[in-house]
Amino acid sequence: MDVETLSPQRRPKVSDVITGVGIKTTDKEWIGIIKPSGGRHTDNDEAHLIIDTIQELNRTKTDILAGCYLWSFDLPSLIARTDELSWRFSRDTGRELQLELGQALGKFRIIDLATCDWVIKELFPKYGKYLSVDELCKELTDEEPLEFPEDFHVWASAKALSGEPEHLVKRLENDLRIEWAILQALLRSNHLPI
Repeated sequence: MDVETLSPQRRPKVSDVITGVGIKTTDKEWIGIIKPSGGRHTDNDEAHLIIDTIQELNRTKTDILAGCYLWSFDLPSLIARTDELSWRFSRDTGRELQLELGQALGKFRIIDLATCDWVIKELFPKYGKYLSVDELCKELTDEEPLEFPEDFHVWASAKALSGEPEHLVKRLENDLRIEWAILQALLRSNHLPI
């Protein structure tokens, strides 16, 4: 899972508007996008994006939710924006955003790939904080990793995006592919037993 936000100062905060959410499973990839226009219209679009995300989480068959920085950014952002939008959305629709999100997330074991003990203990000292996907996957398994753009780094993901939705879709797709490759490499090498 990956969450993208609009951060005008390029310093992501959990209160920033969520512009996109992506979820990848073994059989498909789901991406939801909004283009913020400001004011109540953006609030309404963002609340519906959160509802779509909840529905997609409910459709997911697995009991594991994984991603990079889930605990320090993605989930806190999703929860903070849900809290912010919940009262007005409930008044307008009768639906309880906070309750629905809590129920959807409650079924998952959540794995933050960026804080995996083995990665921190074994790989940070060797490569430093900024690991390319290829370096990480080669270190974890002998199997050939998927090819990714060289400038994408696992631990440095700029969440401040604006502009056309197509650009955001491409970014979410790349982030999901990266996180998926890391998860598979960790599992194949028995560093992340399920």
